[in-house]
Amino acid sequence: MTDGEQLAVKMSSGRIFRYEVSQADATCQKCGAPLHWVTTHNGKQMPCDVPDLGEDLTTCHYDTCEKR
Repeated sequence: MTDGEQLAVKMSSGRIFRYEVSQADATCQKCGAPLHWVTTHNGKQMPCDVPDLGEDLTTCHYDTCEKR
């Protein structure tokens, strides 16, 4: 996944949104998990888990972080 690619993000509500990746290959400062930053439709930055190889559906990292 590279900057500018589209990523489908499943939110805790079950809704799926497509966001543009603004920073690939980042790391969570709390749990150390790999993640991507996406830009939401409101212009905010949101961390997302790195999807499995060949997938483009992932979840918001706020919903899965073990240290949150």
